[in-house]
Amino acid sequence: MRRALVNSNQSRQHGLTLVELVLVIVVLGVVSISLSGITKSGVDLFVTQKDRETMLRSASYAIERMVREVSNAVPNSLRVDGNTSVHCLEFVPIDWSTYYLDLPLLPSTDETLTVVKTFDIDENIFVPTNNTHYAVVYPTQSAHVFNQNLNRRRLISACSDTNDGDCATDATADPIAELTVAGAFAQSSPSRRVYLSKQSVSFCVRGEALYRHTDTINSNQTLYTSGGTLMAKGVVNTLANDPVNNAGSEDPFQVVASDLRRNSFVQMRLTFSENDESLGVSQEVHIANTP
Repeated sequence: MRRALVNSNQSRQHGLTLVELVLVIVVLGVVSISLSGITKSGVDLFVTQKDRETMLRSASYAIERMVREVSNAVPNSLRVDGNTSVHCLEFVPIDWSTYYLDLPLLPSTDETLTVVKTFDIDENIFVPTNNTHYAVVYPTQSAHVFNQNLNRRRLISACSDTNDGDCATDATADPIAELTVAGAFAQSSPSRRVYLSKQSVSFCVRGEALYRHTDTINSNQTLYTSGGTLMAKGVVNTLANDPVNNAGSEDPFQVVASDLRRNSFVQMRLTFSENDESLGVSQEVHIANTP
């Protein structure tokens, strides 16, 4: 009788009941769900933060690059054009600038432009490339820079000084150089300023990306639908069909011409998007009106 009682107690202490097992499974399930939710939230937060950092880096690089280049544009050389597929901001960067002492003016047939030699910080003389560089004098609108028929931009065919005739040697004591240009100019500059340039630069927004293009200086602005150097992805601006006469609120570029009381300036507005995260950046760049 006593032996049976002992066996009964031992069987009562063996293992878990079904109810206890179910409770353990439920508790473990709740804990697992809670942990997975916390883990997912952490991963989502990390991904979101990385997306924001990627957009910020891309936006900062694109804006800083454009600001640096546009700030060095020939005064009043900026122009914009586009449609619903592509918008382009075009300008002519300054390779070098100096002052002239003697300027051939129409209707004169003289083709000699006398300028002050220019040097860089290491005292290396700047020599224009023959038949590649242009001299630009007193541009008050973009057409003066791009349309050669308006006689504000002339091709340079030679550069000489008063000693050995070679600008590159800087063998003369006076800092004077003579540029042979393809004809006289239509207008003199109030500040006797001349800009030397050889190409145009365009920043274009198309296909949710920003591209940089270089080209010769042409009268008609080119809207680039392919090619160029990729500068940024994820640019999602809505493009107006006519950014010149009917600009939209999301157009990436807007040029405001100079007048007697203010410099010209360009507004650059880019909207970036990455995995449902968006970032808008804008910058206004003033171009010193020193014609």
